[in-house]
Amino acid sequence: MNMHSARAAFGLDKLKTILGIPVVAVRWNDAIALLNRLIAERRFTKVSFLNAHNANIAYTDPVFAGALDDFLILPDGIGIDLAARLLYGAPFPDNLNGTDFVPAFLQASTTPLTVGLLG
Repeated sequence: MNMHSARAAFGLDKLKTILGIPVVAVRWNDAIALLNRLIAERRFTKVSFLNAHNANIAYTDPVFAGALDDFLILPDGIGIDLAARLLYGAPFPDNLNGTDFVPAFLQASTTPLTVGLLG
């Protein structure tokens, strides 16, 4: 999903592009609310987390970057924050790393879910 289609599909006007990958720039609670809204709308959603390692892979591997096109991508780690600070003058509002965010989201979810985790 490119930056323009991400805005249209998810109603987001806050994306930061890191090495060609559009990353959602929202606070922790806003990300949870966004996912709950997408679930309430019964929209199939794939979520990924961009860290420095997979940002570098996406930059050099167009197949990998293309595979991320239809994901909602959240920021993960200090490396991505540093990139945002250099490119946009400010880091992401929150570090939404998967190991903390996924359990918190599942606990805060208002709907019973079927979830698949990979990686």
